[in-house]
Order: sequence, then C-alpha cells, then structure tokens
Amino acid sequence: MPYIKTVLILSFFIGFVFNFYYEKKFLIKMKNSELVFRSSAIGLFAIFTGCIGYFMIFGGIILWVADFSGPIGNDSFLSGKELPGRILKNIYNLLFSLFGTYTNKICSIILFLIPPLSLWQFLKEHYSFN
Repeated sequence: MPYIKTVLILSFFIGFVFNFYYEKKFLIKMKNSELVFRSSAIGLFAIFTGCIGYFMIFGGIILWVADFSGPIGNDSFLSGKELPGRILKNIYNLLFSLFGTYTNKICSIILFLIPPLSLWQFLKEHYSFN
C-alpha cells in the first residue's frame, strides 16, 4: 500500500500541532510539559484515525475498479459461517438489488466521503475558534 508511512507521519503531526495550537491559544494556560504530553496523546489518536481514513479511501479506489457481475452467492468467500461475512454479503446483495451494476461505484463514493465528513463533524463538535 503506497504512502502509508506518509499518512502516519502527517496524521501525528497534524493532530499534535492542531491540539497544541488550540490549547495554547484558546484554553486556560498550562505547563508546557502537560501541553506536549496531551498533544502527543492526541497525535497518537490521530494516527489511528488517519489509518482508518487511509484504508477507507484505498478500499474505495480498489472497489471502484472491481468487477462484480451480480449478487454474491453462497459459494463465495464471504458466505462463511462468521457473522461479518454474512453481514457484508447481505449489505452488498441489498445494494446490488437497489442499484444494479452501479453498486461498486456508489459504495466507492460512500467510502471516499466517510473520512472527510467524519473529520469535519469531529472538528465542528470539539473545537470552537470564537
């Protein structure tokens, strides 16, 4: 998977800098050591969310070019006895019955939109720059 190291470094850096700047300028003044520790913790959390966003976007690219010709049957690798496989198979078959051959494109667009929209919602709810 290309650029995963870049995503990890940028996620940590952006999370660290954004939290450091916000707490330094808009919240009560605290010691620099506490501020660096809290910003580092937020940076580590940003790595986790950055990876999730990266894999969703990368999965959307793979799904965009994938060619499934019809609903997934019981002989597929997703039809195992495990619950996640059955859930994915049923969701895909439902979407295929609704959208037909455009199902992969629609699922890919949804995977592209989830990371930026969830990031926007998180920033809007937790940070106020008034």
